[in-house]
Amino acid sequence: MSTSLAIRSTIPNCGKSVLSFLLACRLSQILKQDMSILLCCACMQDGDVIDIIGNVEGYPTLEDLVNAEKTSANKDTDIKSLLYNTRNIFFIDSSKATPLFVKNNTVGYLNLMEYLKQQFDVIIIDTSSDSSNALTKLALEKCDYPLNVTVQDMERLHKSLFEDTRNLAYIINRYDNIYPDKKELSKLLKTRKLFFLPYCSQLQDMKNQKQLYRYAELETDYLKGIDKLADFLSKTLNLPKKERKTNRRFIQFLKKGDAK
Repeated sequence: MSTSLAIRSTIPNCGKSVLSFLLACRLSQILKQDMSILLCCACMQDGDVIDIIGNVEGYPTLEDLVNAEKTSANKDTDIKSLLYNTRNIFFIDSSKATPLFVKNNTVGYLNLMEYLKQQFDVIIIDTSSDSSNALTKLALEKCDYPLNVTVQDMERLHKSLFEDTRNLAYIINRYDNIYPDKKELSKLLKTRKLFFLPYCSQLQDMKNQKQLYRYAELETDYLKGIDKLADFLSKTLNLPKKERKTNRRFIQFLKKGDAK
């Protein structure tokens, strides 16, 4: 069964798009190879996904697919063959959306979201921090689980709290060893399901240089935090992981040691 996750926050520029991208990359490394992941931007013109992955002109947006449905396009077309993809991660944005278009095509978007859930195993939705964003509202309504992103700032922390029983976890992005600390954050957010992603200057540099693909292959403290989140999601949502290869020679060595 497919799963849709919405990366949510009311805090502008808190790193949702980068987090969405890196989470998709790290999930693709631990899940079985036949598991398909869709990274979907529901930010409309405010989305960063296209900037992150580079120039992908010529590929359809959500709006193109909504219009195609209205013109009775061939539903048997393999949607995966139309989208930009790499390493079994597929990408689609909403850069052509306007509030009026979303309003006039709400049913089309909802139908499309259901269709995409049938085509992909995991959908990660990058949402807007603007509470009035019409497409983000639809995406949050239809997603299975939100993941809430916040920062280590008391004033903005209180503005980023959500009452949603579907919420899987809080992610503290750009965490530093300052007040409030991990224990205090757990009290403030009333949950133990917290994931801490430390500030990483290398990440910012490679984002600016549009080299996040290279960063996703590194082993930094930030990515170790992403890995903990990915492992938590795979276990919580029963996502099938790759089988780890057993080192038989090492096991034989251990057995010989036991025999002595």
